[in-house]
Amino acid sequence: MKIKFYFILLAGILIASIHQTTFAQRFPVVIQGNVLDAETNKPISKVNVFLSGTTIGSSTNAQGKYTIQDSIPTGKYSLVFSHIKYSTDAQGLIITKGDTLKIDILLIPKHNTLNEVTVKADKDFLWRKQFKTFKEEFLGTSKLGKQCKILNPWVLNFKQNQDTLRAFAQKEIIVENKALGYKVYCDLVKFHNVSFFTTYLAYYRFETLSPLNKKQGKKWQKQRLKAFYGSFRHFASALLHNRLKQEGFQIKYSKLPPEEYTPDKPLKRIKSQKLHFDNEIILPDYLSIVYRKREEIEFIRSIIRQGQRVNAMARFNRAIPQNSWMSIKGGRLKVSDLGITLDNPLKLQTYGYWAWQRVGNLLPFDFFPEKLGQAIKLSKISKVKELKRYTQNHPQEKVYLHHDKPFYALGDTIWVSGYVVNAQSHRPSKLSRILYVDLIDNNDHLKQQIKLKVANGKAFGDFILDTAYAKGTYRLRAYTKLMAVGSRDYLFQRKILVGQINKHSFEGNISYQNTSTQDQKSIQYKLALHDQFSQALANQEFEILLKTNQQIYNQQKLKTNAQGVIQGSLNIPNSEKAPYIELIAKTKGKSPQHFYIPTYSSKTQLGFFPEGGQLVAGVANQVAFKATNHQGLGVPVKGQIINSAGKNIIDFKSKHLGMGSFTFTPQAGETYTAILSAENGTEQQIALPQSSSQYFVLNIHPLPQNQSKLILRSPRKRKKFTIIAHCRGKSVYTASGIVKQNRPFVAIIKHNQLPSGILTFTVFDEEFIPQCERLVFSNNYHKTLQIKLGTPIKAALPREKVVLDLALSNLIGAQPNANVSVAVVDESLVKESPQQAHILSHLLLSSDIKGHIERPNFYFKDKKLETREALDLLMMTQGWRRFTWQHVMANHAKAANYPIEQSLSIRGIVTKPSGRPVAQASVTLLSLNQQSLKVTQTKEDGRFTFDNLHLNKGDRLVFKAVTAKGKTKLKVKLDELADTLEIKPLTGASYERINVAEFVQKTMYLQNQAKQAKLTQSLRLDPSVKMLEEVQVKARKITGQEYKQRKVQLYTQPSYRIRLDSGHFKPTDGDVFMNYIQGKIPSLKVYHDNNTGKYILTFRGSELNAILGGNPEIMYLLDGQPVDSEVLRILDLQSIAYIDMVGPSRASMYGAWNSEGSGTAMNGVLAIYTKKDYKHGTKTFRHKGIKGLNYQEGYHKTREFYVPPYNNPKFAKNKLPDYRSTIYWNPSVKVVNGKAQVSFFNAEAITNYRIIVEGISNEGAIGRMTYQYQIKNKE
Repeated sequence: MKIKFYFILLAGILIASIHQTTFAQRFPVVIQGNVLDAETNKPISKVNVFLSGTTIGSSTNAQGKYTIQDSIPTGKYSLVFSHIKYSTDAQGLIITKGDTLKIDILLIPKHNTLNEVTVKADKDFLWRKQFKTFKEEFLGTSKLGKQCKILNPWVLNFKQNQDTLRAFAQKEIIVENKALGYKVYCDLVKFHNVSFFTTYLAYYRFETLSPLNKKQGKKWQKQRLKAFYGSFRHFASALLHNRLKQEGFQIKYSKLPPEEYTPDKPLKRIKSQKLHFDNEIILPDYLSIVYRKREEIEFIRSIIRQGQRVNAMARFNRAIPQNSWMSIKGGRLKVSDLGITLDNPLKLQTYGYWAWQRVGNLLPFDFFPEKLGQAIKLSKISKVKELKRYTQNHPQEKVYLHHDKPFYALGDTIWVSGYVVNAQSHRPSKLSRILYVDLIDNNDHLKQQIKLKVANGKAFGDFILDTAYAKGTYRLRAYTKLMAVGSRDYLFQRKILVGQINKHSFEGNISYQNTSTQDQKSIQYKLALHDQFSQALANQEFEILLKTNQQIYNQQKLKTNAQGVIQGSLNIPNSEKAPYIELIAKTKGKSPQHFYIPTYSSKTQLGFFPEGGQLVAGVANQVAFKATNHQGLGVPVKGQIINSAGKNIIDFKSKHLGMGSFTFTPQAGETYTAILSAENGTEQQIALPQSSSQYFVLNIHPLPQNQSKLILRSPRKRKKFTIIAHCRGKSVYTASGIVKQNRPFVAIIKHNQLPSGILTFTVFDEEFIPQCERLVFSNNYHKTLQIKLGTPIKAALPREKVVLDLALSNLIGAQPNANVSVAVVDESLVKESPQQAHILSHLLLSSDIKGHIERPNFYFKDKKLETREALDLLMMTQGWRRFTWQHVMANHAKAANYPIEQSLSIRGIVTKPSGRPVAQASVTLLSLNQQSLKVTQTKEDGRFTFDNLHLNKGDRLVFKAVTAKGKTKLKVKLDELADTLEIKPLTGASYERINVAEFVQKTMYLQNQAKQAKLTQSLRLDPSVKMLEEVQVKARKITGQEYKQRKVQLYTQPSYRIRLDSGHFKPTDGDVFMNYIQGKIPSLKVYHDNNTGKYILTFRGSELNAILGGNPEIMYLLDGQPVDSEVLRILDLQSIAYIDMVGPSRASMYGAWNSEGSGTAMNGVLAIYTKKDYKHGTKTFRHKGIKGLNYQEGYHKTREFYVPPYNNPKFAKNKLPDYRSTIYWNPSVKVVNGKAQVSFFNAEAITNYRIIVEGISNEGAIGRMTYQYQIKNKE
């Protein structure tokens, strides 16, 4: 029976070698000896001596001597001796440490050596045909195999008997593999081919080719990795270390060989742990192995050559993963940690994809991906296992907010896009489903909070800045409930500036000069004042107040000159600790304005940070330092280090934002002092930390080509060590060995093989006690999400439609799935703030390091070595991380019970009027807006819970409780929610350099927003112009008493309201309800039904229902509860506070409900609210087990960003001014296979636009792009 798809027995690639290499330290090893003729005992020259399957080897000289000197990992090897005239021999050897090994050997001569083949066109047609078959079967038909060339084909001889082809070679076959950058020397032991089944054995040695340039070298490395991943070596190594899933393999077990497999005989799943023990693979039957990468097109073509009817391109486009099979004769196979066969190679049989890959895909055994090697080494260390358990037991999340611009005006909308990610991998979080975003003012008061629904790690929403707010510095705070458990340092917090655009405001620009003496600080200031449109406020009187939080220093009235300038001075004592003086300018009829003058202190705070943690005597130490002013901002410094005798040891000078470093060797028992020279000529003395007898000194410094050099030194004669580096709790690097006083350990850290972010390198001693630690920033540019425009835009016309084709990839060519947010802003109105961290600097840097970071985006501006060195100084001086090894070791086994909020929930209790809980009561939750119904039962304590709710803020909810016997005389009480975290002042620098200057730079923006506000106001006042988004008017805050809401009120605003305590609405003595209400509300009519004796109330339009045979009566509510009109009839008018008439269009939240014995809300609702201190004569309506409310704890209903439809001719002909500063905003753009498209219309101003795209791929890669294009008129 033919097999669907393919599982054809192709071949078994069998490599003879005995080679055991562990992931230990490499040692300098010398292997030497003599090679002699076994018959004559004479030396043999030109014998190839090599470690089988590696690039390590040498050859004998004329005296038969050889020497191999190389850095070789510890392990078990085969040392091969090969010569054309002698039988190949191999000797096993074990390398355990850096010793010199002497191995002599006798080689046996060959007496029946085959002659080399001389190929002649007229005579050797058969040989050429046989050679073609040999080449295809030996090198393979893969993409790599086709690029190989046999340089000496004449050494080959063939014997053919019908379908069987055998090959022999009297010399090594030399294969040049230009795709992988190797020359392979193959000492062929056996080659046997029958149709599509091939068996061959050989000893291999590899010679690395020299690349023509760096580009070719990188290409070779990329191809080598591609050849390794998915291979048998990769699989075997992953299997031994239980990493099949992480490495992309899936396995299934079969009793049948692959040629007998059919889809109707499904394969069985098997746990990888059952397939190995120590370094042995255990497989009594067959194993199917699927690797995640797609098949090569050449493999599909090889299937077709075997007779399978397959459409090659159709199959290739389906991207079928690579599928191989394997079996083991005898059921057991010994392999090394590197996945190298240590047994008789004939025991291993491969089928499918592995069998198709031949010598063209072969790599030397000493090639092994460093990333995989590190992962395997780390898996064997107990401390790494503890760290893994700790991170599993203590899950963490991060949040980042992208918003449309860095500053706003009151009345603006802040558009936000939230990213909720796993704190370790930065993949979209699968835990929290609710994101809290707070708007907090400068006085640390919560102004607004919104809850956003998180889907696949993404959430988005908006804030409207109420015009009643004060202008100033606000901040956005975002977090999940899981983040709120730990330190507040984990929360996302960002300052934003908010200006004011009303006509009663004014602006100003302050300049100042600070001087200082031993007694006091002096400030000279100049304040230039102007209105919203930059017109100078000349000759106007202002009250000027100069103060700090604790002290008022000066209060006086001053007059501006003709240029609108006020000048003044102030002296304050040096004891004043406030970081700035607040200047408040007031004038009649206008809002006061606040300005800030940083205070100056001659005293500089200087901290010293020995690399690794402590100064160690007798060894060269690198010491970082950071100089800050009393505001916490870096300042430039220089000085010198002296010893106790006053001798100058070394000079130092800061390099970036007050940070720098120097290297010196402290002596035991000596003390050192830093002499700091200030710009004004004064000096400060700061003592350096005392040196210790610590075992190790760890030094790591940046190198070109995105690498770092690690040097571990010790003053001791001999000391064992283990280095572990982790990134956000995931171990990523390790090294171990022995460091000596005169022989430091040196390693090159390749950042392109590590994750991006902060790495913590820790040195452990032989008892695994942490000795020293160092933070290093790693930036793997290969994994960074690259965002580009498919078609660049240089210029566009005003109001023209712009289409952005987004192309996402990484440097290794992957085209990921991702979610990004896009903002387009007017560059002339909105400038980027260097102080606001973007998505890269926040997630990779700020969120993992405590304290204020000045200009965080500076460290991501380019890849230059100077920038990396500045970032390295930050790592040495900031010195904080989310957890320490001591904390891990103490808490790794403890599973934290963290709250993970995946949905909204409502909890409460059902009681009798007396307060006694009611068990087994049925509680119904009706959402009028969502038109959904949920039912649950109370527990023994009367409590109930509704989970998995999807409710929006302001949704109208009705709860109804009924006992098991149908009684409704019950109370429903809901639990109070406390979702707002305590608000604390931001830590770090108390005053940023840019705040004052930025406020001044916003003038153009505020002028533009004033024009926008004026246009909006004029449109609203003109009844002939219809607003495009009238729904926004409903969303605006309604102030005053007119529309004050009760908790039971489900509607937002009534059609009419009458208050019974005011004016002509006040009832007179003797009034009854039905007579009183008549004529009070327009279109409300009162009828008396003589047949029933009841009163019926109708509202405009409801009479039509009667004509159509329906019920025209409206619905009646008393304090939110449905009632009969008869109840209203007997109401005491003195008990009523106010009455609302809600028209049918505004009563939709009540749906089609009918109140018992009355009408329907579809005709309208008459809602009566009694005075709060009034007590009904009966509790009949207050205790019917019904509770209604406006739910304020639901999800925020996000509005869609409005883009004018200039492609609509009717809209375009209005030619209204377009003052947009945010041209386009899209908080969630889904990227599929690296592609996405968005479009929008430009505004009308001739200016430059800036496009900002930020996002995260499904695999956790982070990316950001900014792009500028010009708006200009058609030429």
